[in-house]
Amino acid sequence: MSKNSSHLASRKWKKQRELVFRTMGHDCYICGEYATAVDHVISRKRGGGDNLENLAPICKPYKLQRKLRS
Repeated sequence: MSKNSSHLASRKWKKQRELVFRTMGHDCYICGEYATAVDHVISRKRGGGDNLENLAPICKPYKLQRKLRS
């Protein structure tokens, strides 16, 4: 298991990701464009969890931009 044991295993993460899209739709929470990924609003590195309150749909350009900043 990874060093951050609070992160969901891949099967559970896939279900959590599907739940985010089902409940929030596919609009990027930053720009409103079509989202294909799910983002941790507060990064796991900064203590954010995998709970629905900390997850949001995000488009690829903004996901890449956030990844590069971290």
